Amino acid sequence: MAAFCILTWRVLWLTMLNRIAPDASPKLALMDTEIALLDRLISGA
Repeated sequence: MAAFCILTWRVLWLTMLNRIAPDASPKLALMDTEIALLDRLISGA
């Protein structure tokens, strides 16, 4: 349950950040490891 609360908060934070500054760097909200993981998941590699 705690993991879902953290995940939900991060999704909300990213949503609000994107609304305020759509061209902002993802490094404002995510660590390099998280960005690399998401890039890998999206590319299907």
